[in-house]
Amino acid sequence: MPRILRALAVLSGIALLSGCATVTPMPQVAQVPELQKAEHNILRAKAPATNGDKAAGLYLSAADISAKFIERDPAAIGTPEESAQEKAARTIYNQATAELTALLSRPPGASTSSKAPPSLNDMWAAPRTIPGPDNPYLLSFATDPNFLQGTTWNPDYFNSLTPASEARRKVFKTWVTEDGIGGALVGAHGVQGSNAPRPLFLPRPVFVPATSVVNFKPGPNGSRDARLTLYSPSRTATAEFDGKKYPISGDFSAPLATIPRRNELLEGLYGMLRVDRFKPRLGTYFYAPYTADKIPVIMVHGLMSTSQIWFDVANDLSEDPVIRNRYQFWVFYYPTGNPIAYSALRLRQDIAKIKTTYQPKHGMILIGHSMGGLLSKMQVQNSGRHVWDVTFGKAADKLWPEFPDDSIIKQSLIFQANPDIKRVIFISTPHRGSGMATGIGAWTTRLISLPSWFLTEIPAHVLKTFLSVSGAKEFKIPTSVEGLSPKSPLLAALDDLKIEAPFDSIIGDRGRSGDKWLSSDGVVPYSSSHLEGAQSELMVPTDHGAFKSSKAVGDIRRILLDHLKEKQTDQKHERRNRAQIPR
Repeated sequence: MPRILRALAVLSGIALLSGCATVTPMPQVAQVPELQKAEHNILRAKAPATNGDKAAGLYLSAADISAKFIERDPAAIGTPEESAQEKAARTIYNQATAELTALLSRPPGASTSSKAPPSLNDMWAAPRTIPGPDNPYLLSFATDPNFLQGTTWNPDYFNSLTPASEARRKVFKTWVTEDGIGGALVGAHGVQGSNAPRPLFLPRPVFVPATSVVNFKPGPNGSRDARLTLYSPSRTATAEFDGKKYPISGDFSAPLATIPRRNELLEGLYGMLRVDRFKPRLGTYFYAPYTADKIPVIMVHGLMSTSQIWFDVANDLSEDPVIRNRYQFWVFYYPTGNPIAYSALRLRQDIAKIKTTYQPKHGMILIGHSMGGLLSKMQVQNSGRHVWDVTFGKAADKLWPEFPDDSIIKQSLIFQANPDIKRVIFISTPHRGSGMATGIGAWTTRLISLPSWFLTEIPAHVLKTFLSVSGAKEFKIPTSVEGLSPKSPLLAALDDLKIEAPFDSIIGDRGRSGDKWLSSDGVVPYSSSHLEGAQSELMVPTDHGAFKSSKAVGDIRRILLDHLKEKQTDQKHERRNRAQIPR
């Protein structure tokens, strides 16, 4: 056995025993000594005893060597035209660049196997010389002052960069990647638990896909210049390599898989019963920093649930490159015990803040599951005084002057359709309530602890007026569960109002009735989920969690793609009409 192959075998065993990832040996590599050397360098760099610049030099050498064997025709990448040897070289190059970039984002002095908390590293600020096994490398980094809207990331934006291959693979059935040039990474911006103010609409940390590409050229005195560019595969399909535009590699599931998971059942239950504890987390969250040319899709969860339910949906939808390139997915989280109208107000306020801050030029789309569909519907309806009148009945006129226009009560019950919402997708939404709210839910509502400030919104003399005029024995702010009752005045009022945006319905059916009108998803009957005037209505053979159905996700994909086609048609008509205006 040649000496280099014996060394590879020994190093592979050491790496496996130490728990490090290894390069998977490829038969094509054994035929090319240079590629064997590149693999060898990666294994040496990953050894626990190797750290700092020595490991960086080994990764640079591996990338430099393998880059010379990569297919020179960008169109052949990932096709049968790319030979097995060329693909093997690209695989080595991609791993070396990913590992190099991850290493550089670790704290100075940490070993390659270090699990120390990530920290910002000022080494990204200026070029530096790194000794390689054969020659030194002058390593520099591409930056862009407008990187949040461009095709690249600034490396110092991230607190850490981790190879996408390290993400938990079992969390998704579908793993979404693109084959191409560059090392796929997960970039983390922000530190969990930090006392610093949370960036507007961004969680802390936020995880995004990144792809590292290193271009090499001769340097002075036998050195090699290495220029590292960190691309955003969500905003570009190509990367500059060897002076040409190559298809870029990317891992779009890894960032979502890296987001810390909480116990969905417990989080949902506590969020319903103890709403005050979850108030600091209430709000809209972006999966990634805002991108101006993408259409925001805000997903709203239902009762006793959290925004985690949308991870799989967003991941599956991102498998379509058109959707991935044209849409950005956001979530609205809210403690679900709060009154429905109040939660809808908070969503309305967030959407207004998004409009003011970012001015989305293509509008927004809402997707609401169950009670989240009601919150979404209240963004595209004009209430006038109708909801107020139905809610307060005989006391409506007397109470109207008692509340200022900026009171929580009036803001929750008086609202206008937002023209920036261009479409709504309802999933298992109880437009006319659910019997569960008056059955099992009747005792549950007694356990819900609403914040005391809700009552302070209503002065004592106003309560007295309400009781005297209405004839009621007490005034009680309805919890979300009570608001889902088929007898809910709010739902009755909303059902009277026109929906001022195109909408689609996805409805679950457990298949226990041959009659569509008698069908149910086990929580919401068809007669409550159905809406006249829908652009489309799909019944899927599933329970109330219809959003998890592959058929439902497929229909959301169809709706989003159709929305793009309709938007293109509208733009063509608008351009034609403008051209016909006399000047």
